Amino acid sequence: MKILGLLKGKTPEQIEIRGDDYFKKGEYGSSKMEYEKALSKLESKDPDAIGEIDRVKNKIARSCDALASEHERTAEDLVENGYTDEAEDLLTLALQLAKDGEIVASIEKRLRSLKTERKLPENPHIHVNEESLEKWEEPPDEQLFHDPGDHYFTLLVSTLPEEDQSEYHGYGESFKEGYVKLNRGDFEKAASLLSKAFEEAESAETFIPLELGTALLNLGHNKQALLLLGGFLEHHPETLRAYPLLCEIYWQDNEFEKAHALLQDCPESLKNEAVIHVLEGETFFHDSKYQEAEAHYSSFLTFCGWDEAIARAHAKTLEALG
Repeated sequence: MKILGLLKGKTPEQIEIRGDDYFKKGEYGSSKMEYEKALSKLESKDPDAIGEIDRVKNKIARSCDALASEHERTAEDLVENGYTDEAEDLLTLALQLAKDGEIVASIEKRLRSLKTERKLPENPHIHVNEESLEKWEEPPDEQLFHDPGDHYFTLLVSTLPEEDQSEYHGYGESFKEGYVKLNRGDFEKAASLLSKAFEEAESAETFIPLELGTALLNLGHNKQALLLLGGFLEHHPETLRAYPLLCEIYWQDNEFEKAHALLQDCPESLKNEAVIHVLEGETFFHDSKYQEAEAHYSSFLTFCGWDEAIARAHAKTLEALG
């Protein structure tokens, strides 16, 4: 899912594959976090694997640039709707993420232009030329990058699928604080705050059980997490983010048939998603059924075409087969 330590027992390659899946879906914040976890494990496990380390670093940079560009587009919409403070905050965060020179230059130009417009007196006869804009710079407000409140929550939510973002913004303060704690790895406090948010919710059909279940899974409370996530999926069967979490529980409990049943019963709209097929192959892999995993990946590549995440999982399976 996002920014979480769910894959403690997984290899750097497996974590990288999850990052690839998130990037393909346009969830650049989540892909960045997965790649960073993969890099940390890779550098610890095999510091001499220069090629692999460079590949993951490049993917981190690519995710950062994609996320920065996404923030820049969102900021443009905010400005058009009169939310200049929020736009400036988001542009400043985007500037910290961006690696590509052209993207950095574009964001800097937007920031300078926005700040200049705020300082201009409301006089239509005053003209500021482009050259003066290019020369004028202000250092970004460092406080923005340490703000634990709404700015950080907004940034986290912006990495979610667009159709989910408005839902998250509609929840109360307990949820917002808990969601921030969850994404910072403070699972105890996250579980406490999200439990409170769950109790306060007027509807059982929110996304709160998904996040609370994630916190509980990270704490090792698999039975409670399973109840929450299973209930969530009944209301939101097309939420792809729930499937890796439920599979993780089934894998840990060696209940591989339940994982297969979960994936095979997913809605038709998800059946061709690479994530679902990676999870199917991973279920075979965790069950030490490497030949079945290899056959599944081969079938996908033959009939659905090239997919990087599937190809990497396939290569890992071939290596296990010897």
